[in-house]
Amino acid sequence: MRFRKSILIGIMAMAAALPAFGMIIEIPLDRMISEAELIVKGRVLDMQSRWSDGPTNIIVTDVAFAVDEVLMGSDLEGVIELQVVGGEVGEIGMRVEHQPRFAIQEEAVIFLEMSPDKSRWFRILNDEQGKYSVVGSTVFNFKRDALPMNEFREAIELSKQRHRR
Repeated sequence: MRFRKSILIGIMAMAAALPAFGMIIEIPLDRMISEAELIVKGRVLDMQSRWSDGPTNIIVTDVAFAVDEVLMGSDLEGVIELQVVGGEVGEIGMRVEHQPRFAIQEEAVIFLEMSPDKSRWFRILNDEQGKYSVVGSTVFNFKRDALPMNEFREAIELSKQRHRR
């Protein structure tokens, strides 16, 4: 009995020591387009991390995103506010797996939905999959797969026609 207990404790210790790997199921671009309320291209103007309001004690980052072009959805101009989980406040940092990450002046295409409470915050659809980085005339998804911007635009137009949006 003591031997079995030792083996069980050993197995549990090894399992706990293994790195945790989060899995994410890739959502096809066509489905991302059909589920989005808004798809915009623009750039990050500012980011401010802070402790969240409410009962949870987590760090969130407010992102000011300048909309340069609406690729799908209602016309929208100016700056929109996004909120992502994670960031740094003072000497404390918090990182959440699969949350999109931004950098100031970064150019990106983002797939958006309104936050569930219909507040002023937009929410990025499907976490990191809802952000495509733009470098020159190429967009990169969360896995860093590249797609020329003109093909990306064509995919959005075809999906809009298929889904009558």
